[in-house]
Amino acid sequence: MDAGAHIGPAGPFLASPLRVAVIEAHADVVRFLVARGALAAEPATRSSVLTEAVSFTAFRPTPAALAALRVLLEAGAAPGPSVEAPLVTAVMQPVALAVLRLLLAHGADANQRRSDAAPAIVVAARRGDHAAVDVLLQAGVDVDARDAWGRTALMHAVERNEKRVITGLLLGGADVDAVSADGMTALRLARGWQRQNVQFMLGERHVGLDDVPITRTVVRAVPIGVRLTGDPQMLRLLANAMNIALDDLGDDEWNTRTGTDADPPDRQCPRML
Repeated sequence: MDAGAHIGPAGPFLASPLRVAVIEAHADVVRFLVARGALAAEPATRSSVLTEAVSFTAFRPTPAALAALRVLLEAGAAPGPSVEAPLVTAVMQPVALAVLRLLLAHGADANQRRSDAAPAIVVAARRGDHAAVDVLLQAGVDVDARDAWGRTALMHAVERNEKRVITGLLLGGADVDAVSADGMTALRLARGWQRQNVQFMLGERHVGLDDVPITRTVVRAVPIGVRLTGDPQMLRLLANAMNIALDDLGDDEWNTRTGTDADPPDRQCPRML
């Protein structure tokens, strides 16, 4: 550094010194680089180094990895605009509770929502992570926070028969009578799934095998686009190879084999070239 070495990455596809220090869990080096402006030198086109530090604690959980994460949090590191909040990332991974507590201690919002509007406590409940639910409850999370369909963590836990999560949520004051946008309640879901034990937990005095129609949770992932990035020279080479394949097969054969029109790749993907 004293000799003028560049503090950022040497290229768009190369790791920066800061990112390497985080991955190798060298907290002192992370602190040294951050003090000299390494956070500002991180490229916006890559996942944030903070998100990587959170994920790394699950991949290689060591005291050093936690210490490196703490240095970043103390320095005010923030996630990039296109990535989930660190707390949501931690719940999704999942990471150790020590990481959740560290994030909360450094100002993470317990009511943080995922990009699909699902609150962190709903994400934890869907995964059956009763320990994460307990930590969020201790941090003052809204126990009845709703997702995009108006369903609470309790409803999701009941639907998945996660009894330990249900217990924690009920002890935390979850509203048994909350109604979702599609008219479901936790008790109605328990009846529909014929979860007698859960019905008792929700306050029922008598239960049976009732045939109760319910609206089940449906998760649908719809891609909105694909972005291909890489070395322009290599992408051009791949496009030329596809053009040669088109010439060899002919338009009709290409259409028969692939079910797509035989437009040359350089016309289909002009941004690649």
